[in-house]
Amino acid sequence: MDIQVRLRNTVGKTPTASMACSGCQLQTVCFSSMGKDETPAENTITHCMLALKNKQKLCFRSMPHPTFYALHAGTLKSTLSLGTAHGIIDFHYAGELIALHTLAPMPQTVVYEAIGDCAVCVIELNPSQLDKQALNSATASPAQPALLWQQMGAAISQYQQQYVWRSHLPALPRFIRFLLQTHTRQQAQIRLGMTAPSANTSISYWIDLPMTRSDIANHLGLTLETVCRLLADLRQKKIIEIHARQLHIVQPSAFEKLSEQREVVSNKK
Repeated sequence: MDIQVRLRNTVGKTPTASMACSGCQLQTVCFSSMGKDETPAENTITHCMLALKNKQKLCFRSMPHPTFYALHAGTLKSTLSLGTAHGIIDFHYAGELIALHTLAPMPQTVVYEAIGDCAVCVIELNPSQLDKQALNSATASPAQPALLWQQMGAAISQYQQQYVWRSHLPALPRFIRFLLQTHTRQQAQIRLGMTAPSANTSISYWIDLPMTRSDIANHLGLTLETVCRLLADLRQKKIIEIHARQLHIVQPSAFEKLSEQREVVSNKK
């Protein structure tokens, strides 16, 4: 890909640095509809990057064409406000598409906030050019929107699981399943090449937790005291070890078994 990504921050200044999409592992996500040797038609996709500092919020700009966002680096948290209630919907990691709700005709107000420094790619699709490219290509690949459907379907499935966790699972298996899901998503980062495995993260059972314990509690519908107690209990039983903002699962089989406690609780009722 020879499209250049212009590095911009939210106040409109443009740093001198630039990066070609050909040097970014995210091209497999952003340009999934094209083969390795294909180049997007002119104006098919316009691409810019927003740089966010810690706790800075992602500002959505009005675009003439459908637009989606890909997290290039760092971690974001998304929060939905309903009246006076504020709930953290999810945490997002490099290599994932985010803000798919903006494609809805009347999207809800979801706030994305950086956890540490982040970079977000803004990908704007020009439907007319996409159609023209498909007609001119003898070996047209699946349309770009197919990826969005897949991502939206995955997001819906994930949120349905989280609803069940919050509604029907006790605190411990709810917490364990969150950690297991986080681990799975972070391993996907490494496979995609968005995160270089460190001495620790290359080992299967290390989990990065850049968010605060308070954020985890809000996301899971638990109290901060409960999250702290669960971590302390798991640590005392030597099932996990905590190193700063990394969690090491020392006993993987015992750890995963705790996520199945729902069946035990159900049998007691």
